[in-house]
Amino acid sequence: MNGGAYSGLAGLLGAGVTMAGLDGLFLGVVARDFYKSALGPLMRPTPNLAPMLTFYLLYVLFLWVVAVRPCEDWLQAAGRGACVGALAYGTYELTNWSVIAGWPAKLVPVDWAWGTFLTALSAAV
Repeated sequence: MNGGAYSGLAGLLGAGVTMAGLDGLFLGVVARDFYKSALGPLMRPTPNLAPMLTFYLLYVLFLWVVAVRPCEDWLQAAGRGACVGALAYGTYELTNWSVIAGWPAKLVPVDWAWGTFLTALSAAV
């Protein structure tokens, strides 16, 4: 690691605040009805906070280590973030689609694209 411009606490906090804020807005407001109709009874009325917070903490820490910290500029961070997001969200969606009966196919490309974009943007910030 070269300890680029985004290697400090500001890079970690920037990625975390961006990730949590935009994902909360997207899932809770912008696409709420889409997810609710796609997931039906599988969707909880309110999120289970412990696993949600665990995911965000681990994911943002990994994002910072792999896609933010080693980069010299925001474009490089965004590119690495997009790779992390595509892999993570693709793994989640394709695994669910393959093993959960009734997993909505229409959710796969939407969530996969959102996760890729969100992770790229969070790394760039």
